[in-house]
Formats: sequence, structure tokens, C-alpha cells
Amino acid sequence: MGQRSCPGRKSGGLPPEAVLFLLRLYAAGDGSVRDGVEQGLTLGLSLAGPASEPCSRMQWLRLLTDAATLSDDERLRSAVSQDLPDAVDALELFVRCHYEPGDGLLGLSAATHLHCASALLAAFDLSGRLPYAMLAEELLRHARRHWFHEDSGAFDVDFGANCVALRVLCRIAALHADADYVAAAVIAPGADDEGDARLLATMLETRLGEYPDEAGRFGAALLDWFALTELLH
Repeated sequence: MGQRSCPGRKSGGLPPEAVLFLLRLYAAGDGSVRDGVEQGLTLGLSLAGPASEPCSRMQWLRLLTDAATLSDDERLRSAVSQDLPDAVDALELFVRCHYEPGDGLLGLSAATHLHCASALLAAFDLSGRLPYAMLAEELLRHARRHWFHEDSGAFDVDFGANCVALRVLCRIAALHADADYVAAAVIAPGADDEGDARLLATMLETRLGEYPDEAGRFGAALLDWFALTELLH
């Protein structure tokens, strides 16, 4: 396994966030995306195994878990059951190899910090282990300090990674609105994740036309933003 690689980029097809967007459309009754969902899940089954890099692998497993609730395809549940323990171990190993408290993932890029934070949140969803969410927040804070530009309302990463960043911001903000989570976790003071998410969502919407191949990632991020605004307001 290449322990320096955790970019979460495409591998022979749609990224997991784009397939998730199609899955959510399908669950809402849009049958026109069924073929895209099936192709994406077939790709996900092939990329949830140990040959994939740890961050995107965790995202594929998170996707397969969601899909398993909508499908009677036993392969989805089997993949999650068989691959999740090893995938969690691989993600932990990646973090142990690079993480330094207070300094983030040493020597790794802004995009890697954001993709790793997203993977840790997926691991938290699938395992319930609080330290994963807390570490995701720490990586987000590190990325914001070093790579977020207030004037542009975006991180110094490509469009797709900024879509991932919006999802991370929305998820952390939603966790901070959960009284049980706040009571159990260590929360960084003074953060305005909702405000950062609003700036980033505006930037992404403005520039989506320049990046048509990232429409799926943007769609997934926008759904998370809508869910956050509904939760908080």
C-alpha cells in the first residue's frame, strides 16, 4: 500500500461522492439514474478491497453501506462485513504513519488532509468510534489554518477537493449541533464551520460550470449543505 497516497480521486470511473449523489437521487424516486447507480456500485465493490488506498476505500464502504439499505443485493452487505475491519486498520495505519498532534499529516497536501478527514468521518459513521470524528475535526482545523482563503471562500485545492471540504464542514457543524456528541467530544473553540460552509458553497455554485465532470461531487456536497441549513435553521 502506498502510505503517502490518500487523494480520494477517481479510479476508472466516478468518485464515491458522485455515486452517492446518484444513489440519493435514486432513493428520492429518480429512476433515470438507475444505470449510473448500478455501474457506480459495481465499481465500488471492486474498490472496497485491500488493493485500494485507504481514504477512498473507506468512502466506498460508506457508500455500499447506504446502498445496502435500498437493495437486496447480498454482495453489498458482504463487502462491508468482510472489508470494513481491514479498511479501518488501513486508515489507522495511514494516519499513524503521517499524523503529528498539532501539525496535521506531516508533509502531505491540503487535499490529502480534507480527504482523510472525510474518510475518518465515514469511519466514525460505520464504527461509532468517537476519536475518528475528533481527529477529522483536527485535520479540518489544520487545513483551514494553512490553506483556507477568506477572500475566495475556498481552500487552496482543486474544485473536487473543495466539494469534499464542504461535506466535511457540514458534517462537523452537524456534529456540533448534537448535544450528545458535544458532551462526549473535545470541541475546538471559536470555529464557524457553518459560515465557512456558506462561503464555500457559494464559490462552488458560482464555478460549477467550469468543472462539469465534478457535478456529482458538487451535488453530494450541496445536499449536505441543504441538510445542515435545515438542521440549524
